[in-house]
Amino acid sequence: MNIELGKTKDKLLAAGWGLQLAWRIHKRMFLFWTILSAALAVLSAVAPLF
Repeated sequence: MNIELGKTKDKLLAAGWGLQLAWRIHKRMFLFWTILSAALAVLSAVAPLF
């Protein structure tokens, strides 16, 4: 079980590193794609209701 927790921690650290790097490289584009992705995810979840 400790091995799985270590792998999860490594994955979270890698994701955090990737987000920080994207933020440093180009903040506006990062925010644009984050908001667009979230909006499309919500839209695809809500669309069947209409």
